[in-house]
Amino acid sequence: MVIRFGARAADYIREKKWHASQTLRDLKGGGVELRMKLSSLAEVQRGFELGRRGRVVQPPELAASVQAARRKSWRAAEESFPAGAAADPRFRLGAA
Repeated sequence: MVIRFGARAADYIREKKWHASQTLRDLKGGGVELRMKLSSLAEVQRGFELGRRGRVVQPPELAASVQAARRKSWRAAEESFPAGAAADPRFRLGAA
């Protein structure tokens, strides 16, 4: 499993021992890449939780699952805005 984290989460990821097989690689801009060799569904679940804080690169199935969960969460949050707010760019989730 490969998950990339931005600078904001990198220190937190570096501080912890996530798995016996983990390796860390520094990324440009202060981020970090976490690699782990996982063998069970329980271990993949931990990777899913980590993927919420970063971008899952491998395996593709987990990356797709994390992205789908994020989209579902964003839609639910947008639906909780007042009527018409979603049309206002200031209220769009993920907008810069």
